[in-house]
Amino acid sequence: MEHPQFQDFEQCVTFASFPSPWHERLYNLFCLLALYGLPLAAIVVCYSRIFWEIHRQSRDPQDHGR
Repeated sequence: MEHPQFQDFEQCVTFASFPSPWHERLYNLFCLLALYGLPLAAIVVCYSRIFWEIHRQSRDPQDHGR
């Protein structure tokens, strides 16, 4: 989409670029999950495993090797 006064200016918008409203909703949902949901889930899983390992090691101090 071009700006009416500045032809070199382009903005990334989805105005009328999808065949139906549900296509745009699906695209927005995919972007939300790909850019927010999946990284958040990965961070939560990684930190949970780290905290679980710290908790496990603090309960059993004789098990230093694992």
